[in-house]
Amino acid sequence: MGEDPPGHEDVVHGLELVRQDRAQEAAALFERAARLGNSDGAHNLGVLLLDADRVAEARHWFRQAAESGNGDSAMILASLLQQAGHPEHEYWLDKALAAGRGPKFEKAVPPETAQARALSAWERAVRLVQAGQPGQAEAPLREAAELGHLAAMANLGVILHRSGRDAEAVTWWRRAAEDGNTDAAYNLGLFHLKGDRTAEAQRWLRKAVDGGHTEAMNDLGVAFGNTGDWEEAESWWRRAAHAGSGGGATNLGTHLTAHGRAAEGERWLRVAVDRGQPIAANALALRCRNTGRPIQAESLWRRAAEAGHVESAYHLGLLLALATRVGEAQRWLAQAAEGGLPAAMVDLAELLAGSGRGSEAAAWRTRAKQLDPHVTGQLTVTRDEPR
Repeated sequence: MGEDPPGHEDVVHGLELVRQDRAQEAAALFERAARLGNSDGAHNLGVLLLDADRVAEARHWFRQAAESGNGDSAMILASLLQQAGHPEHEYWLDKALAAGRGPKFEKAVPPETAQARALSAWERAVRLVQAGQPGQAEAPLREAAELGHLAAMANLGVILHRSGRDAEAVTWWRRAAEDGNTDAAYNLGLFHLKGDRTAEAQRWLRKAVDGGHTEAMNDLGVAFGNTGDWEEAESWWRRAAHAGSGGGATNLGTHLTAHGRAAEGERWLRVAVDRGQPIAANALALRCRNTGRPIQAESLWRRAAEAGHVESAYHLGLLLALATRVGEAQRWLAQAAEGGLPAAMVDLAELLAGSGRGSEAAAWRTRAKQLDPHVTGQLTVTRDEPR
């Protein structure tokens, strides 16, 4: 049998002290063991500190234990980092799962404590989501949230919102946001923004921005734009764009183009396209078409349409139809029509009718009129004009 690692006796003695509710004395022994490199000591010290709400110190010792291969510490560290909005949490979650999270020793704090129970419930929810069972994650998320786990509150709010239980979702988001969770503040701000409650939206989006949430900058710009304060909106979109937000670059480029600064606007739209924003590609393509650059317009629309952007598929189909590339045009107009765009249905019907597929054309016209009784198509208008 090999020798016990340095600090082993301190860990064993410390666990006995915990059972006697002598946490302060136990912490001193765990720390002495941890400073000798004992991962059990570091983990148990982290648990005691966490139970005392000394989160920053706890995180330090959990990291030391996790770096030594302790799966339990890695899982707790991942949870704490996620609560703080730190992207490193994914790395430690992977480490924890790879280690199997097997308990290597008795934990210092009994599992009945609120902090430990919250973390356990959060971990169960994470595993359910990773297993492709998000619908079953509500119960453990609720358990963790009721025990004060901020990330659980934020994620529980998302599940509730998606199932139409907005009042309860807002309650959890507000509680988490008031305690510093930036994702909850952002979700709350976005919820109020979509409900045209601009002042409330600005309040929570600012809180999310203060927590380092990049997309909150973009949506704060939207909130100011909704009030007509374009100078403030532009300022936030610019900050978001410089911070790497695709939405911020899109909105900034669109705004500049619409307000007489087309050259700078196009530059930002191209940045947004490179960041994978199909809305930006569509906006830039329209600009290219209207300024006599059809080849560039086609390329941009094709890129966005291939990414599933319905309006881009429609415009690409129109461009190809007017260039008498009917087979390709039908393909893209069909994609836009199947995406629910009534004008695309009308124009697809026009091409189908011209190809002798009258019954299909009639079906698309009927569907378009059901969605929008006043809809007209571009190809119908164009065909009646002199060439």
